[in-house]
Amino acid sequence: MKIARKDMILHTVQNHNILPITSKCDTACVFCSHKSNPKGLDVYRLPKLSLDDINEMIEFLSPDRKIIIGESATRIIEGEPFIRKDILDILKNIRKQFNKEVIEITTNGIYITEEMVEKLKKLEPLEINISLNSGTKAGRRKLLNDRHPNGAMEAVKLFNKYDINYHGSIVAMPMIVGYDDIYKTIKYLDDNKCKTIRVFVPGFSSLSDIDFDFYDLRNELDQYINDIKDKINAPILLEPPIIKELKPIIYGVIKGSKADIYGIKENDIIERVNGKKQLTRVDCFNQILKGKDPVIEIKRGNDKFKLNIEKEKNESIGIIMLYDISLEIKRKVENIINKNHSKKPLLLVSELSEEIMGMLFKDINIKIEVVKNNFFKGTIKSAGLLVVDDFIKKINEIKKQLTPDLIILPSKPFDHREMDLVGDSLYDIGEKVFII
Repeated sequence: MKIARKDMILHTVQNHNILPITSKCDTACVFCSHKSNPKGLDVYRLPKLSLDDINEMIEFLSPDRKIIIGESATRIIEGEPFIRKDILDILKNIRKQFNKEVIEITTNGIYITEEMVEKLKKLEPLEINISLNSGTKAGRRKLLNDRHPNGAMEAVKLFNKYDINYHGSIVAMPMIVGYDDIYKTIKYLDDNKCKTIRVFVPGFSSLSDIDFDFYDLRNELDQYINDIKDKINAPILLEPPIIKELKPIIYGVIKGSKADIYGIKENDIIERVNGKKQLTRVDCFNQILKGKDPVIEIKRGNDKFKLNIEKEKNESIGIIMLYDISLEIKRKVENIINKNHSKKPLLLVSELSEEIMGMLFKDINIKIEVVKNNFFKGTIKSAGLLVVDDFIKKINEIKKQLTPDLIILPSKPFDHREMDLVGDSLYDIGEKVFII
């Protein structure tokens, strides 16, 4: 595995507001993607970064959005932030420069202590994402090979005790731990006042020996969540979600949040924000998040009413929506088609986005075709893991039936150099291609 260069690290900071601090992780999760990755991936580990190195990177962060630690949006592998003994010094230095911005930290919770949580409390506003995965000792041993399972489980209690804003997540592996373990984990997080709980459908390359049908498991988990959600206070979200229509429907409301206080409820439909009609969940959520004191028009059954929500810019009001798509994607596609006077445009999409893209482009004359993850195979379905050869194979198949005059691809498979995960260029496709 390659070592990330300084320019790559700074690109991550500047473009994603992610502060990379370590690639180290000392768990051995059975669902870790790195165990079954095919050879030849163009991915990177961070070099050993000093506190001075990190302080230099902090200068490139933006005050206009959340500052993120422990998540990856690039080819740089992110590890466990709290494995660094100077993590509190890093957070203090961020807070010195950005005194109001939310710092979002993703952690497995293993290294969290009460002394640390006491100090974290003084650095608010924070948003902690704890990847708990199992709230039982037996489950943690099976899923994470966790020899000290009380650590992460105690962290959850500490976040609750000190009223730290935190969210929980589970990579659902019922084939290994069973649904009883999943329920106990969800209940454990909920009993400890977790704000939201995300349940992830796992995905593995064909090199993994964990065998299941992705769509069967996703449907099974979706049904399971629907069956138990009335017993749980926190909203439970399945990722990737199953979305049947583009409409700003409230999926859930965080207890005690502004949305809860103002009386917003599950299944409410937000029709307008500041008088502007809302057509997708993504656009609606962002309009509310980014605005100050938005006026929201809500439809509830046959009733309609307005709410003037008092809030600051970039302050969450606590509504939960399933992630669909932004209309900006549609506008980009229309602009590309019009500029190129295309009569036979082709849009290539991933398996997971096929249905949503079909809904978004239902009134546009464009051919939509699914590209499968032939490089990774297995249960991998996402756009971000497609490679150039996957696109070439699909284009060659399509050309047997039609000849598009314009090809549009998703941007997620490509980095800022327009290279895919194996280092091949977008332009190796050899066609007139655009990315959105």
